[in-house]
Amino acid sequence: MNSPVLLLPLIPSGWADYARPESPVTEKIHEGTSWQFRPDQDFAEAAAEELLESGLFKKVVFSERGSDGDLIFRGELKSTRYLANMYTYGLGLVGAFFLGCLGAPIAHVSNELIIDLTLEERTTGTVLWHKSYHETKEATFFAYWMPPDFYYDRLFALVMQDVVKSLQAELSVLSSGATENGPASSGGSLSN
Repeated sequence: MNSPVLLLPLIPSGWADYARPESPVTEKIHEGTSWQFRPDQDFAEAAAEELLESGLFKKVVFSERGSDGDLIFRGELKSTRYLANMYTYGLGLVGAFFLGCLGAPIAHVSNELIIDLTLEERTTGTVLWHKSYHETKEATFFAYWMPPDFYYDRLFALVMQDVVKSLQAELSVLSSGATENGPASSGGSLSN
Protein backbone atom coordinates (compact mmCIF):
# COMPACT_ATOMS: atom_id res chain seq x y z
CA MET A 1 0.00 0.00 0.00
CA ASN A 2 3.00 2.30 -0.52
CA SER A 3 1.55 4.72 -3.00
CA PRO A 4 2.83 8.23 -3.77
CA VAL A 5 -0.79 9.16 -4.50
CA LEU A 6 -1.42 9.21 -0.74
CA LEU A 7 0.77 12.31 -0.49
CA LEU A 8 -1.72 14.29 -2.54
CA PRO A 9 -4.55 16.16 -0.86
CA LEU A 10 -8.12 15.26 -1.90
CA ILE A 11 -7.27 11.53 -2.17
CA PRO A 12 -9.44 9.97 0.58
CA SER A 13 -7.60 6.67 0.92
CA GLY A 14 -5.14 4.20 -0.52
CA TRP A 15 -5.93 0.53 -0.85
CA ALA A 16 -4.55 -2.90 -1.53
CA ASP A 17 -6.75 -5.75 -2.74
CA TYR A 18 -5.03 -9.08 -3.30
CA ALA A 19 -7.21 -11.97 -4.43
CA ARG A 20 -4.29 -14.35 -4.05
CA PRO A 21 -1.62 -13.06 -1.68
CA GLU A 22 -0.37 -16.64 -1.75
CA SER A 23 1.63 -16.04 -4.93
CA PRO A 24 5.17 -17.27 -4.34
CA VAL A 25 6.73 -13.82 -4.16
CA THR A 26 8.18 -12.62 -0.89
CA GLU A 27 6.50 -9.51 0.46
CA LYS A 28 8.53 -7.05 2.51
CA ILE A 29 6.64 -6.14 5.67
CA HIS A 30 9.10 -4.12 7.74
CA GLU A 31 12.76 -3.30 7.32
CA GLY A 32 14.59 -6.61 7.49
CA THR A 33 11.38 -8.67 7.80
CA SER A 34 9.93 -10.62 4.93
CA TRP A 35 6.83 -12.76 4.60
CA GLN A 36 6.28 -15.57 2.17
CA PHE A 37 2.83 -17.11 2.28
CA ARG A 38 2.44 -20.46 0.52
CA PRO A 39 -1.03 -21.56 1.63
CA ASP A 40 -1.20 -24.72 -0.46
CA GLN A 41 1.82 -26.05 1.38
CA ASP A 42 1.49 -24.12 4.68
CA PHE A 43 -2.13 -25.12 5.30
CA ALA A 44 -1.57 -28.73 4.26
CA GLU A 45 1.40 -29.12 6.61
CA ALA A 46 -0.50 -27.44 9.45
CA ALA A 47 -3.52 -29.70 8.87
CA ALA A 48 -1.29 -32.79 8.98
CA GLU A 49 0.18 -31.64 12.31
CA GLU A 50 -3.24 -30.89 13.79
CA LEU A 51 -4.70 -34.22 12.68
CA LEU A 52 -1.71 -36.11 14.07
CA GLU A 53 -1.93 -34.28 17.41
CA SER A 54 -5.68 -34.93 17.61
CA GLY A 55 -5.05 -38.66 18.02
CA LEU A 56 -7.80 -39.50 15.56
CA PHE A 57 -5.38 -41.39 13.32
CA LYS A 58 -2.42 -43.68 14.01
CA LYS A 59 -0.37 -42.02 11.30
CA VAL A 60 -0.76 -38.81 9.31
CA VAL A 61 1.50 -38.02 6.37
CA PHE A 62 1.67 -34.83 4.34
CA SER A 63 2.15 -35.70 0.69
CA GLU A 64 1.73 -33.82 -2.55
CA ARG A 65 1.59 -37.19 -4.28
CA GLY A 66 -0.62 -40.13 -3.50
CA SER A 67 -0.20 -42.15 -0.34
CA ASP A 68 -0.75 -45.74 0.65
CA GLY A 69 -2.84 -44.76 3.69
CA ASP A 70 -6.44 -45.88 4.02
CA LEU A 71 -7.82 -42.33 4.10
CA ILE A 72 -7.02 -39.13 2.23
CA PHE A 73 -7.75 -35.69 3.67
CA ARG A 74 -8.02 -33.16 0.83
CA GLY A 75 -8.41 -29.42 0.79
CA GLU A 76 -9.44 -27.00 -1.92
CA LEU A 77 -8.38 -23.44 -1.18
CA LYS A 78 -10.95 -21.08 -2.68
CA SER A 79 -9.88 -17.68 -1.33
CA THR A 80 -7.22 -15.98 0.73
CA ARG A 81 -8.30 -12.44 -0.10
CA TYR A 82 -6.42 -9.61 1.56
CA LEU A 83 -8.01 -6.16 1.55
CA ALA A 84 -6.43 -3.08 3.15
CA ASN A 85 -7.33 0.61 3.22
CA MET A 86 -5.18 3.48 4.46
CA TYR A 87 -7.17 6.60 5.30
CA THR A 88 -5.89 10.08 4.44
CA TYR A 89 -9.29 11.80 4.72
CA GLY A 90 -8.46 13.88 1.65
CA LEU A 91 -5.77 15.73 3.62
CA GLY A 92 -2.68 13.92 2.38
CA LEU A 93 -0.43 12.00 4.73
CA VAL A 94 0.54 15.02 6.84
CA GLY A 95 -3.07 16.00 7.55
CA ALA A 96 -4.06 12.39 8.12
CA PHE A 97 -1.19 12.06 10.62
CA PHE A 98 -2.66 14.88 12.72
CA LEU A 99 -6.14 13.34 12.60
CA GLY A 100 -4.57 10.00 13.55
CA CYS A 101 -2.94 11.63 16.57
CA LEU A 102 -6.42 12.79 17.60
CA GLY A 103 -7.73 9.22 17.48
CA ALA A 104 -9.08 8.82 13.95
CA PRO A 105 -8.48 5.42 12.34
CA ILE A 106 -5.52 5.39 9.97
CA ALA A 107 -6.05 2.02 8.26
CA HIS A 108 -8.25 -1.08 8.08
CA VAL A 109 -7.38 -4.60 6.98
CA SER A 110 -9.51 -7.66 6.20
CA ASN A 111 -8.33 -11.27 5.67
CA GLU A 112 -10.66 -13.87 4.14
CA LEU A 113 -10.15 -17.63 4.09
CA ILE A 114 -12.50 -19.91 2.15
CA ILE A 115 -11.62 -23.60 2.04
CA ASP A 116 -13.38 -26.90 1.34
CA LEU A 117 -12.10 -30.00 3.17
CA THR A 118 -12.87 -33.64 2.50
CA LEU A 119 -11.97 -36.98 4.08
CA GLU A 120 -12.29 -39.92 1.72
CA GLU A 121 -11.35 -43.56 1.47
CA ARG A 122 -8.31 -43.96 -0.76
CA THR A 123 -9.33 -47.17 -2.51
CA THR A 124 -13.01 -46.46 -3.18
CA GLY A 125 -13.01 -42.66 -3.24
CA THR A 126 -16.03 -42.70 -0.92
CA VAL A 127 -16.42 -39.35 0.84
CA LEU A 128 -16.64 -39.95 4.57
CA TRP A 129 -16.74 -36.30 5.61
CA HIS A 130 -16.94 -32.94 3.83
CA LYS A 131 -17.22 -29.40 5.11
CA SER A 132 -16.75 -25.88 3.73
CA TYR A 133 -15.40 -22.98 5.76
CA HIS A 134 -15.56 -19.23 5.26
CA GLU A 135 -13.68 -17.26 7.90
CA THR A 136 -12.78 -13.58 8.02
CA LYS A 137 -10.82 -11.40 10.40
CA GLU A 138 -10.66 -7.62 10.32
CA ALA A 139 -8.62 -5.05 12.20
CA THR A 140 -8.59 -1.27 12.40
CA PHE A 141 -5.32 0.57 12.89
CA PHE A 142 -4.85 3.70 14.95
CA ALA A 143 -1.73 5.81 15.51
CA TYR A 144 -1.53 4.34 19.03
CA TRP A 145 -2.54 0.74 18.19
CA MET A 146 -1.10 -1.33 15.35
CA PRO A 147 -2.45 -4.89 15.23
CA PRO A 148 -1.03 -7.49 12.82
CA ASP A 149 -1.92 -7.34 9.11
CA PHE A 150 -2.16 -11.05 8.45
CA TYR A 151 -4.48 -13.46 10.26
CA TYR A 152 -4.45 -16.50 7.97
CA ASP A 153 -2.69 -18.66 10.55
CA ARG A 154 -5.33 -17.80 13.17
CA LEU A 155 -8.19 -18.33 10.74
CA PHE A 156 -6.83 -21.73 9.73
CA ALA A 157 -6.33 -22.69 13.38
CA LEU A 158 -10.04 -21.96 13.99
CA VAL A 159 -10.95 -24.08 10.97
CA MET A 160 -8.82 -26.98 12.18
CA GLN A 161 -10.33 -26.85 15.68
CA ASP A 162 -13.74 -27.35 14.12
CA VAL A 163 -12.40 -30.01 11.73
CA VAL A 164 -11.06 -32.10 14.63
CA LYS A 165 -14.35 -31.86 16.55
CA SER A 166 -16.41 -32.64 13.47
CA LEU A 167 -14.19 -35.57 12.46
CA GLN A 168 -14.31 -36.98 15.99
CA ALA A 169 -18.08 -37.02 15.83
CA GLU A 170 -18.22 -38.43 12.29
CA LEU A 171 -15.57 -41.11 12.83
CA SER A 172 -17.19 -42.27 16.08
CA VAL A 173 -20.42 -42.85 14.14
CA LEU A 174 -18.52 -44.68 11.38
CA SER A 175 -16.48 -46.76 13.84
CA SER A 176 -19.53 -47.93 15.77
CA GLY A 177 -20.03 -50.49 13.01
CA ALA A 178 -16.39 -50.79 11.84
CA THR A 179 -13.86 -53.46 12.69
CA GLU A 180 -10.51 -52.80 14.30
CA ASN A 181 -8.99 -52.24 10.84
CA GLY A 182 -11.83 -49.91 9.76
CA PRO A 183 -11.63 -46.18 9.13
CA ALA A 184 -11.52 -45.13 12.78
CA SER A 185 -8.28 -47.00 13.47
CA SER A 186 -6.52 -46.65 10.14
CA GLY A 187 -3.76 -44.32 9.11
CA GLY A 188 -4.54 -41.34 6.99
CA SER A 189 -2.68 -39.14 4.57
CA LEU A 190 -3.02 -35.54 3.65
CA SER A 191 -2.81 -34.32 0.11
CA ASN A 192 -3.57 -30.93 -1.32
